[in-house]
Amino acid sequence: MQLFPAMAQKIVKEVSNVITEQIIVVDKSGTIIASSDESRIGNFHEGAMKALKQEKMIYINAEQAKLMKNVKPGINMPLYFDNIPIGVIGITGEPERVKSYAELIRRMTELLVKEAYHSEQLRSQARGLESFIYEWVNLDTIKDEFIERGEILGIKMTTPYLITMFQLDIQTQKPNIQMVEREMLEWFHRNFSMTKQDFLVNWGQGRFVLLKSIDQVFNRSYFTQQLTRWKNYFEETFSVRFSIGVGKTIQSKTIGKSYLEAKKALKASEKKNSIVFYEDLILELLLQEISLDAKKEFLSKTLMPILEDDELKETLKIYLLENQSMKKTAQRMHIHKNTLHYRLKQIKEKTGIDPKNTEGIVLFYLGLAFQSDDV
Repeated sequence: MQLFPAMAQKIVKEVSNVITEQIIVVDKSGTIIASSDESRIGNFHEGAMKALKQEKMIYINAEQAKLMKNVKPGINMPLYFDNIPIGVIGITGEPERVKSYAELIRRMTELLVKEAYHSEQLRSQARGLESFIYEWVNLDTIKDEFIERGEILGIKMTTPYLITMFQLDIQTQKPNIQMVEREMLEWFHRNFSMTKQDFLVNWGQGRFVLLKSIDQVFNRSYFTQQLTRWKNYFEETFSVRFSIGVGKTIQSKTIGKSYLEAKKALKASEKKNSIVFYEDLILELLLQEISLDAKKEFLSKTLMPILEDDELKETLKIYLLENQSMKKTAQRMHIHKNTLHYRLKQIKEKTGIDPKNTEGIVLFYLGLAFQSDDV
């Protein structure tokens, strides 16, 4: 374990919240790497070096300080990690005045060091897990070496997994994404009914991937309840839209198919603002396979004449949502039925497509679906 400047400065900040005296943190070479007086950073500290070599608390009074370079009166205490000295924390002030709480400050500092170490361990494990899973979803065949890597990370490759993907809408809501992502992982570990073989990893840009271990009987209803709680919590707490897509194929060793299914379900979820299971998708699967150029050309031949007319476009959308019911459409839009008849006639005249027959309904439905893809 080694003390680094960033960690040391955090220690200084935390300790300074408790006492008013100046604080320094010194590394194993005797160099001040953090201080409440920034002008001292980078200086060699003879008293701290002495405390390190002798592995004991060193008291330095005003007379002794004059005989040392870059030293002020105070107390210098070795810091230990796993019984090994890693540096020194110094408190500036008359030794007799500050000694009453010096040991408390040393213990507090060592706890901060341990916390920082374990936090870094968790971050390192998370990065390793992210890298492993990213590689895993792209593999068609699994070699023994890869299985061994998984075992080291705690992943049993014989366990069947279902992939679920989450997306926080960070483009429009602009939340404090780091705080939300941290809460996402903490919520998972705190509230999600999981086994040791469930893994959640950050996928970047507000996206997460969940490897859900599946036993012989998968209770979709209960899993949906868990995901619903998850979605509701984040949308209510952070006012951020939260999309969830769930794959279908339960696999062990290779999980790429379930990942691609979850990815397609997530795309549908972003449009519907609801939890989407891949196995429930029908038309959406077909629409996702159509190229962007084909969608643009289709729009040019169907909706293009009314795309800039918000009134006609909204009328068409509500008319399809209400299953072509003139009565329900007029009621929902708070307009007279004659007004609705007139607008549908305008749509037919401008596009050349009749919204009252089956072919027209299909064409307009697909056009609105493509237009929602931001084509």
